[in-house]
Formats: sequence, structure tokens, C-alpha cells
Amino acid sequence: MRSTGPTYNDAHTNQVYWSGDRGKTWKKMEWPLASKVITACGLANGNAWITDKNANIFYSSDYGQNWLKVGQVQVKENAHIQQIYFNHTAQNGFLTLTTGALYRTKDLGKTWKVLPTPASQKKYDKVHKDEKESIEKIQRLGRQYLIKKQDQVFVTDTSQINWRRLPDIQHFEIDATNTTMYAIKKDGTTTCYAPGLRLLWDFKQKVREGVVALEVQNDHLFILTDKFLYKVGKDLYQKNSLVLQDRLISKPYLTVDYQGDLLGFDYGGRDILMKDKKSGKWYRHMESDFNLRGLLKYQGRLLVSSDALPQPEFYAVDLDLKQLTRFQLPAQMIDHEKNPITRFKIYSGSNGCLGQKERAL
Repeated sequence: MRSTGPTYNDAHTNQVYWSGDRGKTWKKMEWPLASKVITACGLANGNAWITDKNANIFYSSDYGQNWLKVGQVQVKENAHIQQIYFNHTAQNGFLTLTTGALYRTKDLGKTWKVLPTPASQKKYDKVHKDEKESIEKIQRLGRQYLIKKQDQVFVTDTSQINWRRLPDIQHFEIDATNTTMYAIKKDGTTTCYAPGLRLLWDFKQKVREGVVALEVQNDHLFILTDKFLYKVGKDLYQKNSLVLQDRLISKPYLTVDYQGDLLGFDYGGRDILMKDKKSGKWYRHMESDFNLRGLLKYQGRLLVSSDALPQPEFYAVDLDLKQLTRFQLPAQMIDHEKNPITRFKIYSGSNGCLGQKERAL
């Protein structure tokens, strides 16, 4: 919910509490619901909605102090509502199911109509056969709807649902008035659009980490990653680290002994760590501009690799200067005449943290 409204903090009792002072104090509410709360949506004008495990929709017009059941959608067994969303005027609302179904309401949640989705219109191809059908996000920008699913973004006009993919955009967030869209493109740059996807401005600086959350406040986009908090606006681009230099660092996922020093890194991180010989503690020796994928020694050099696709890029590490220099590995790493292949097997099965099951073909 927003700064005022209900929250639920006890999954066992499903008790709901209400705050009118931005979370400083809370009071217990009389809640007309026995089933588990699933998701909620709150607007600045006091309208709010909550859905439960049985796909009931509850509505409040007074910032969540009083609730009334207004509707229900029929769902299949083992399916439930994943999210509920209303635009700033509450004229249009949406809910998505874990099955990937999309519904729209125009009467505050009393009745719901099924809408086509990119998947039902054959506009979306699964990344893998077992992926979830659910839609991650739906929002409105002017007279258009936007959907995010598996890092793919689709747009359609509100008058006629005909989804088309926006191939360059990976993440988006729309302001509270549904008039400005902020987006992160596939290359990590940030852009801003008016209704009709008219470009307002863009920044060439890149967000290289995985995005955890987005929020629009006061004409700025706030981007939370696992390492940084970004604040981006028309004439502003700020990047603040979430990691303190003196924090205790645990043993990294991968380590290598190089010239008497023990180095390491965590897969997908950016820190190249070094172990202090006296204290035995790990500390951050240097930081890369990209997510690390590998750490290896080659012909006396220390190399790191990026997670760039389709092929990783390699860089030579200078520990003294704390610099990374692009390095090109030879096309063939192994001399097969001196080291011929004597045995080759193909396996099928799985090899994961819960065990190993495989068989030779």
C-alpha cells in the first residue's frame, strides 16, 4: 500500500493493521476476511483494493479503514490472483492470475472481463518450456497498456487490444498520473517517454546490475539493484553504493591463488576480493564495471570474464594499478595433437543442489 492504508504482517492469523501516520503507529482492524490476503493496490486518493486466496476482491474508499467485498473472479484449481492494479483515476483496473490470464474492470472491481494477452495472441514465445505463465507487471500510459513478462515488454492501444513487443525495453515504471514512463533498455541505458511512446530524454550511462525494484517519485526514477541505488531525472543521474567498505565480507564463491595472494569473487558480483594475510579477513581490493562470471590464470596472467552475451569478454587484471584491460584469448586453447581426445560421453539428467541424477547415452 501507499503511505496510509492497511498492511498484513501475520501469515498465520491474517490480521490486518492500519496506519494513518506513515507507519509510525498501527491499529488493529476488524477484517471481514478469513482467507489469506494475496495482493493489494492503493491510490493517493484513498481508494484501495485487496484480493484473497479465494479470488475475492475487497474495496476501500477511505485509505483502508473500512472494507467491502465488491467482486470475485473464477479461477482454476491451484490458481490465484497474482497482482491487482488500478490507474490513478480508478476508472480502469487490472488483475492477473498465476495462469497468465488478464482481467479488466471499469466499475471499481465489481465485474471483470477477460482480455487477450501477448501469449494468447501468439506474440510471446516461451524462454523455456517449463516457465511460469504469469504476467509480472501491467500499467497504463495515456491510451496504452504495457505488460512485462520474462523481461519482455509489450504495448497495446486501450481501444483495441493488439499487443506488440518493444524489443529494446527490459524494465519500465509509469508515474502516478499515467502520463510519463521511465524505462531501462536492454543495453542498460535509461529513457523517458510521454504518452504515445514519444521520447522525452535519455541517459547513456548504464545500469549494469540486475534490477530489484523501480519507483517513480517527484519526476525521478529510483532504481534499486543489489549493489546500488540510482536516481535518474531529466538533468540528473545519481548512483549511490549500498555496500559499506568496512562491512564483514564472507568467503567468496570462487577463489584462486595468484602470486602469493588469495583472490576471489562471487558469481554475478563486481568486487574482486583479496584475503588479508595477517587478519585472514576478506576485503574489497578493486571493483569492475561489469558483472563477473569467471576468474582464471592464463600464461602467468590473471584474467576475469564478464557475463556478456552471446560470448563472455575477458580482461587482464593489474592488481597494483587496479585496472582491467581487454584481453583476447586464442581461438583454440588446447593442442589436440599433443592432447588428443580419448573418451567422449553424453549424459542426460540433472545435476543440481538437491542431488545428481544422470545416465550415459
